[in-house]
Amino acid sequence: MRNQMAPWVPLFIQSSNNNKNEKNPFTPFQFATVQEGPIGKPTVKTVVFRDFLFHDKCTNVLTFCTDLRNDKLCNSSPYFESCFYFPTTWEQYRFSGQWFILSLESSNHIETTDQFLVQHTHEEWEDEIMRQWGQMSRGAKSLYRKPAPGSPLSEANRKKLDKIQRGVDGAHDDTGLENFGLVCLLVDKVDYLNLKDGSGGERRLFERCTKSSSSNESNNDKNDNEINDDDDDDDDDNEQEQDDEDEDDDHWAMWKETEVCP
Repeated sequence: MRNQMAPWVPLFIQSSNNNKNEKNPFTPFQFATVQEGPIGKPTVKTVVFRDFLFHDKCTNVLTFCTDLRNDKLCNSSPYFESCFYFPTTWEQYRFSGQWFILSLESSNHIETTDQFLVQHTHEEWEDEIMRQWGQMSRGAKSLYRKPAPGSPLSEANRKKLDKIQRGVDGAHDDTGLENFGLVCLLVDKVDYLNLKDGSGGERRLFERCTKSSSSNESNNDKNDNEINDDDDDDDDDNEQEQDDEDEDDDHWAMWKETEVCP
């Protein structure tokens, strides 16, 4: 079963491409979460958009890289909000949903209830980690063999950082792979704002609808029909099987788009 591309994806890709150039080949954005615990402090960081998961736009899953030794991220709740701003075209995208971390260690057990993602095997998750790791430059890979983020800047750590920076630490490029993680953003809602539109701005909301919420009305209709159609049990069974198949297919494409005031 294959997922279907969300309606916001082509728009986002076009915005990203329109704002890339030789001086700015990357797409940075802000990623915010809330720390778990009684206080629930918010945290935000600037990260770089890497790719869609599995290099497949139809997954609708955005990714960025992280150091697994980052305690703030690992101790955060599974919900996020992120913000992309494209200065050339005056466009803003706010994404919200749930996130999880993919690593070599976690590729055996991915904590997600997404019906599309749970289909993938351990080997496929591991291949995705290695694909994204392989796309990184030597300099970017070296960041993952540096001392842990936030650790004291001792004399030993100073020397280690200096050797890594000069490329004389004697380590292989794949040293540090165990610290490499891929943050996967399962987007449920997108708030798109275009301030450069000549009419005074354009704003659109994209919201992913769950199968359970969208099928409540149809289930109620089916229950009413069952009361009046007891004599057609065989036909109803066949129709129910077809409806179940249709619901499974429709689940992957359930996005509601609404145009609102800027």
